[in-house]
Amino acid sequence: MGLVVLSVLIQVLTVVHVIRHGRNQAWVLAAVMLSRPGCIAYFVIEIAPGLWGGRTAAAARGRVAKALAPERQLRAARDALDLADTPLNHARSQTRWSNSIGPAMPSSATRRRSAAFSRAMSARC
Repeated sequence: MGLVVLSVLIQVLTVVHVIRHGRNQAWVLAAVMLSRPGCIAYFVIEIAPGLWGGRTAAAARGRVAKALAPERQLRAARDALDLADTPLNHARSQTRWSNSIGPAMPSSATRRRSAAFSRAMSARC
């Protein structure tokens, strides 16, 4: 009995949401005729992309990613420096290196490139 009441309540909430937000009226028919599958389809197709695609959701994903892998940006900066030895990549790797969590030493290839870059820059001046 409780499951039937919950199902009807979800259907009513889905129909109200469809009407209030001006969605396609076919969703009303799907929610009423298909019950739970229709409501689930409406949520997945119409509501969920808006929840996960907004600016707030993107900022939250960024905070979670930074908490799970705090040195990801440092690795990306090092990889960019290994790929292309440019002043911009040097600046990024220096900034990421100073802001990283824990001790992080540049690779030997990065140290060689950094020394070569410093010599080249000092020779130009």
